[in-house]
Amino acid sequence: RMIKHYDEIEMIKKAIQLTDEGIRAMLRRLEPGLKEYHLWAEFAHVLASSGCLEPAFPSIVASGDNLFCLHHMHPFGSIKSGDLVQIDVGARVAGLCADISRVFPASGRFSDNERALYAIVRQCQETAFATIRPGITLAEINEACRQTALEGLLDVGWIEKDEPVTRYFWHNVSHHLGLDVHDVSDREAKLLPGMVLTVEPGIYIPEKRMGMRIEDDVIVTETGCTILSNDIPREAEEIESLMR
Repeated sequence: RMIKHYDEIEMIKKAIQLTDEGIRAMLRRLEPGLKEYHLWAEFAHVLASSGCLEPAFPSIVASGDNLFCLHHMHPFGSIKSGDLVQIDVGARVAGLCADISRVFPASGRFSDNERALYAIVRQCQETAFATIRPGITLAEINEACRQTALEGLLDVGWIEKDEPVTRYFWHNVSHHLGLDVHDVSDREAKLLPGMVLTVEPGIYIPEKRMGMRIEDDVIVTETGCTILSNDIPREAEEIESLMR
């Protein structure tokens, strides 16, 4: 079950494509003054309109301080100008799951500090993409990303040299994806071609009222990995452009 067959991979790709459509609808809808559930409903509508009546997992829409609750399941918060809005969503197609996270600026543009944090989280993602290959373990991916996060936070002066990066780096970077969003797996096993993983580094700094995770889905190949969710807007500039 940890190694996905061709048909399973195709269904995961379709789930990712539907998730992309839902995320773009959320971006078009987002503006200050909405409730979190307005974006939740936008995503649900896109899925239901394509026959997906149940997402891969309960959709997460968390704005402002709610994003510090990693699995914020009560989307009743009011979205205010200046808030970040964290989404963690996924469609399910023929039983196979997608799992994608993005963060949006409610005002339509990231602040300088938010953009700096976004760049660090994206660099953590790129570290993970470069690390994933057959023979690597999930723990090695985590450690590589923690080191990237530490270096990035030190560069901008948001952490001291003697502080543990786990103060702001709260969760693991990867899990297996398939019939379940956290699919059955042996976390100690070495990666093999055909395994499908999430890559979701996150950094959360409550004292700066900033936090975010960016999550994509990849398949392990013979020599590295292929990003299955490349079509979903990922860069800060892409997200801002879609919100104009």
